[in-house]
Amino acid sequence: MRTCAPSSVPPARPGRWALYRLVQWRFRRFDAYLYRIIIDERFRARGLGRQLLERWLALLAEQGVRRADLEVWGNNPRAEALYAALGFQVKRRRRLPLRASWLRDRELTHMIKRW
Repeated sequence: MRTCAPSSVPPARPGRWALYRLVQWRFRRFDAYLYRIIIDERFRARGLGRQLLERWLALLAEQGVRRADLEVWGNNPRAEALYAALGFQVKRRRRLPLRASWLRDRELTHMIKRW
């Protein structure tokens, strides 16, 4: 995605520009943020998620990044246990004021890892 000065809005895609600015604002406080990792159910419990995360964390360390953030949506103790085993710690838990069909419950856990 190309970047533009904040005051310039590409005329052909103003909606896309607004979305870009919203995403940029949402993630501005993170050095590195894992947005989503999904392992197909047929391939779970084989260590693939751990391998992906270990490689991601190694790449971040190589680039000089000193903090990684992620959020666990819904009550997902298996995911939290995996992240904890990789050195992530719970920073905050909160209950969201919404209900969505894709969200098992309204819990959100923010986890961080520093090195």
